[in-house]
Amino acid sequence: MLPKHPPKDMPWHLENVRQMRCLRCWAPPPGVAHHLRISREGGTGMKPPDDLVVNLCAKCHDELHKHKGGELAWWLECVSIQKEALRETLCGYARSLVRKA
Repeated sequence: MLPKHPPKDMPWHLENVRQMRCLRCWAPPPGVAHHLRISREGGTGMKPPDDLVVNLCAKCHDELHKHKGGELAWWLECVSIQKEALRETLCGYARSLVRKA
């Protein structure tokens, strides 16, 4: 399980992530820094911390937010792995992108 910590605002990190390719379709930057809401950090209506973001192109980001099954179901359609493995992988990947300012 990922360690819990209070949300952090890291605008410099969000900008770095936006300059990466889309994690789903590999579209070129710039993209949208999507906050992962599958991390179990925070609660309903709370923004996840800025270290839990991945880059998505505008099309994939819009598709994710319109998905009737929710965020986790959208990601599961993209890859065929178990829920917990997906949750840990995405959150670990997102945190690995953090560079010190």
